[in-house]
Amino acid sequence: MQIYETTTKFPNTSSTGPGCTIISPPDQSTPKPLFSGVVLDYAQLYAKPHNGVHKPFNFLPSCSMGFVKGECESGHQFAKLLLCGKEWCPDCGADGSASNKRRIARWWGKVMSMSEMGYLVVTVPPQVRESFKNKAVLSAFRTYVKRYLQRQGYDKGLVRYHWAGEDGHTWHPHLNILVEEGFLPKKVMVSLKRDLGQYFKRMFPVSLKGKEPKINLWYNYANPESEKFEAHKIHKLKYILRATLTKIDVKGNAKHKELARILKGFRTTSTWGKWDKDKENTSELASLEAGKCPHKECRKPLKWQGGQDKIIKLNNPNWSRVILKPIDGGYYEIKGVLPIPPE
Repeated sequence: MQIYETTTKFPNTSSTGPGCTIISPPDQSTPKPLFSGVVLDYAQLYAKPHNGVHKPFNFLPSCSMGFVKGECESGHQFAKLLLCGKEWCPDCGADGSASNKRRIARWWGKVMSMSEMGYLVVTVPPQVRESFKNKAVLSAFRTYVKRYLQRQGYDKGLVRYHWAGEDGHTWHPHLNILVEEGFLPKKVMVSLKRDLGQYFKRMFPVSLKGKEPKINLWYNYANPESEKFEAHKIHKLKYILRATLTKIDVKGNAKHKELARILKGFRTTSTWGKWDKDKENTSELASLEAGKCPHKECRKPLKWQGGQDKIIKLNNPNWSRVILKPIDGGYYEIKGVLPIPPE
């Protein structure tokens, strides 16, 4: 049996959650089916409050446009909640949010494969920070630092911008960089400081009045022989991938709104080098973020339906009887469809 769109009103999410309804096969005016699959037995799923399978949504980000459907080559079907991913979003910017979990899953294999780990922070000098409210400037600076490290022999690394300090709103851009290194020789730090000073002087002569600014670098590393080394890597991974620009008021503050406009669409995280020794992350979320079926016995490529017309809106009544099994990070497996209960 196929599941098709209807035009009835969205059910109350507090009691039933978004779902899907089963209706008659389509005539010529009916849209293409949203789902296909097994219609589960009435007695099994209604007799014992859906048998504990059909759980209502208890967290629907206000920023979400809805879901997209994906299917692997073996026929397993999934629903992915669309997220804005903006740091200042009350939902996506929170630690432990679906957006945050997805970022961690994407970086996990690379970070955990590192035999050593060095953590470098490069802070943009206060005198030129206003000039960094520009995507081209932000990208050029990150590229400059990455290429410098590559010239020093660091053939792979991960880098992410943090936009603010602990207050969540003061503009304080700085690069967080992970490299496969332990102790960093003093000469490397001195050379980097010198190069950065010359870079800022050359790129921002007016703001700096022809002088080199004070360069703020910070570096630490963990002992790979320590029993806490793996825990240290996980801590750094989560710390770097957290949102920092979480307290700006994009609706009531004109400056904050303009900053949000500038940063919209900018890729905050980046990597370089060849990562041919990624440590496999066997979590379901990591598989989904890699575009693979999360079932261990499958792992076949997933194909997500693209295009605005394929987005299943949160107020789509077709969700009221779809059985969605939560996975993690805003992903759900489509397990089946409930029949319409008898009157």
